[in-house]
Amino acid sequence: MEEGEDHYQTYQQKREAKADQEDSERDLEMDLYEHTHNFRFEEKNASYLTTHTRDAPDDSMRRVDDKRKSARMTVKEKKELEKQKKKEEINKLKALKREEIMNQLKQTEFVAGTKGKNSILTNKKLLEKAEKELQTEFIPDLYDKAMDQLFGDQYY
Repeated sequence: MEEGEDHYQTYQQKREAKADQEDSERDLEMDLYEHTHNFRFEEKNASYLTTHTRDAPDDSMRRVDDKRKSARMTVKEKKELEKQKKKEEINKLKALKREEIMNQLKQTEFVAGTKGKNSILTNKKLLEKAEKELQTEFIPDLYDKAMDQLFGDQYY
């Protein structure tokens, strides 16, 4: 029985030693938790708050708030319409000016008495050249060069 008692005693000692070890580990764990809790504001990045994104899934019940986006789009569309109206108005004014110039050409031909081949209105090449000149933008330097070529020093 002595052997059994020793065996029992060693088993009992092992069990107590294991329980003591578990208790000391739990004490260490609790001390660590208490230390981190007490000194949480003194640690690095303690003042930084961790934030998480809040992405709502597509099938959520939340209303989509896009008032700003729609307001921007309506303003953009209005500006585009205004630009388009201005372009149309400019084109109308250009067409009226062309018509006015062509009427003036008709009147000058009538007053000058030019008919036939030399007439601007009957000669297709001259008419096309006049239309081309009316469609291009006015550049003063080119106008001066053209006038110098037509009239030159002899005229002046």
